[in-house]
Amino acid sequence: MNMHRPDPAARRVAALIEENEILREEVRLLRQVLAPPLMTPREWGFTPSEDRLLSALRSAGTRIVSRERAIVALCNRDDDMPEDSIVTKMICCVRLKLRKANQAVEIKTVWAQGYHLTPEGLATLNAALAAEARLGDLSDGGRR
Repeated sequence: MNMHRPDPAARRVAALIEENEILREEVRLLRQVLAPPLMTPREWGFTPSEDRLLSALRSAGTRIVSRERAIVALCNRDDDMPEDSIVTKMICCVRLKLRKANQAVEIKTVWAQGYHLTPEGLATLNAALAAEARLGDLSDGGRR
C-alpha cells in the first residue's frame, strides 16, 4: 500500500466539500440577483425580510414573482426555508407598511401564480427610493 497517496474515499470527500463550497457561493450570488440588496427608508419600518421581498418584486419589474421565488428571496440560508403561508403574511405586512408610509405602491395578487407590482406602483417605488437616496446623499455630504 502506498502511504503517500490518499485513499479514494478521502479524495471523494475533499472533492465534495469543495463542490459544496462552490455551490453555496453560486446560490448566494443567485439570491443577490433575485433580490438585490434594498434598504427602504427607516421610517417605513420594514424588516430585513420585508426588504428582501420588496426587492424581489422590484427586480422583477411588473412580471409575476412566484410564491417559490418569494420564499427563496425571504430565506437567508438553505436550511432556513420559511413555510409557504409566510409569503401571504409578508405581502400583507409590506402592503400595510407601504400604505402607512403614504406610498401608493400597489402589489397585485395573481391567483395560483404569485404577486407583481403594477407599472404605476413600480414607478412610485422607484421614485420614492431615488428620492430617499438623494436625501441620504445630501445628509452625509455625498459620502455614500
